Amino acid sequence: MKIQRIDTRAFLVDENLEKKGKSKFGGGILRKFLNFLSGEELVEIKKSYRPLARFKAERIEKVQKGVAGTEITYEKRENYFYVDMSNADLYYISKNRIIRFEILRRLIDLPRTTAKTLGRLMRTAFIYREELDENDVFNLMNLGFISIYQSTCLTVFARLWDELNPEQERPTLIKDRVKSIVKIPRFNDDGYDLSLFLEVGDIICEDYQKDTIKYPIERISELLSDIFDAKIFIESITFMPYLRGFYRKRHKKKSKAKDMYFPVCFTSKFHIRKPRIKKGEKLKPIALCTEIGVEGSVPIEESTINFSDVADLENVKKEIMESIVYPLLNPELAKEFGKKGGGAILLYGPPGCGKTYIAKATIGECGLPFFNVNISDLISKGVKAEAESLHKVFEEAARNSPSIIFFDEIDAIGGRRTEAMEYEEKMEIDQFLMEMDGVESLSKDILIIAATNMPWNIDPALRRSVRFTKQIFIPPPDKDAREEIFRVHTRDKPISRNVNFKKLAELTEGYAASDIKAICDRAAEIPW
Repeated sequence: MKIQRIDTRAFLVDENLEKKGKSKFGGGILRKFLNFLSGEELVEIKKSYRPLARFKAERIEKVQKGVAGTEITYEKRENYFYVDMSNADLYYISKNRIIRFEILRRLIDLPRTTAKTLGRLMRTAFIYREELDENDVFNLMNLGFISIYQSTCLTVFARLWDELNPEQERPTLIKDRVKSIVKIPRFNDDGYDLSLFLEVGDIICEDYQKDTIKYPIERISELLSDIFDAKIFIESITFMPYLRGFYRKRHKKKSKAKDMYFPVCFTSKFHIRKPRIKKGEKLKPIALCTEIGVEGSVPIEESTINFSDVADLENVKKEIMESIVYPLLNPELAKEFGKKGGGAILLYGPPGCGKTYIAKATIGECGLPFFNVNISDLISKGVKAEAESLHKVFEEAARNSPSIIFFDEIDAIGGRRTEAMEYEEKMEIDQFLMEMDGVESLSKDILIIAATNMPWNIDPALRRSVRFTKQIFIPPPDKDAREEIFRVHTRDKPISRNVNFKKLAELTEGYAASDIKAICDRAAEIPW
């Protein structure tokens, strides 16, 4: 599982426009009269957020300078694109109106070559049909994105030539030309960057739902790259508020959804009157989880945690920050002092004491791509498939470096080699050692975190300090730590003032951190 922390923002809601939107869908006298005439009744007005991915795009363009344009230079151009990850619409603003283009959604299930061909056609007047792949031409014709034609002037000249030269065996052939008829703005158009026109903040309205992400970020990035011939980077998820009215015809059960209305706040440069910004709760970064090696895997949205959510273990957190996190986040400074980012950490200790939890909290601190490897799933595939999967994980981490790989229960694959071991089991350990050494030889910043309940079962060749530069013991929580764990896991709960955390810590002697979390979760399930 690849886990990537993504920063989140939201376009602010204007209370005046929100009220206007409600009136538009059914609150006004005119709207009610029109609904009466059409036989429709308003069922509900849905208030929700669309998850828009903000992509940064860069490309090199040829620029002609000088009096006659004889001087040619190359300059880097940048722009920002917002794509709706719930339906793959590309957003654009023109004259204070939000426009959505369906071009990405219609291309998403077609081969990449089709999108690249469309991109080439959009950047030029035409391309001869014989220079293009017929499958791509067929796909684009079906979508209505291209037109095939012949030059009128050349056709006229060809006919005249054929009439003047009747002795020639074959008529003069005119090549078919292909041109794009897609009507979307050019790469450099400012209308793509919604943040230039709309107020953005870090709050989200509690009475608005959030639509789910349904498309893979990697696939959307590929399409933008192919169409605009640019390098694409995901920057954040920005939530777009909208209202949508649901209607029902008389004597019919099925509701009909109308178009969306966006109650957004335009920046001071574009709004006529000062907006009334609606208050909300503070946004937190999210983690997007996708399957490794599964093409087109749709990301799952999860909340993130950081070291502030980890009770006690201050020495452990400090050691991870100083030896791992800071070098990864400040690679240039680390390089000056001869310290390479990444490395390997072995977390060991009794079950349930927070090894996995602190590893996941490291994502929140770093904000780097995180690969969570399920050892049991690897082993169940067989030796050959296991080796391929393991190599794919390290390969993907190198491609996304700086990054973190986490192996839970590492002893299941890195157990001590003995004479009684099967050949396949020894091969598993050797493959893992080879991948570890491969990371060390690469000029990539990759952090490997492994956790185990039984460090004595790990093969000495794997446990030696050259491979695991840090070996950190995660102890069971003492009384003070147990009290802090209770406080952390009840932080956002409406608990009674009479709760005695010190007494709870005394009563839970011998409990692991996971046991205390389970107690808090269980208490929240039965508040009555």
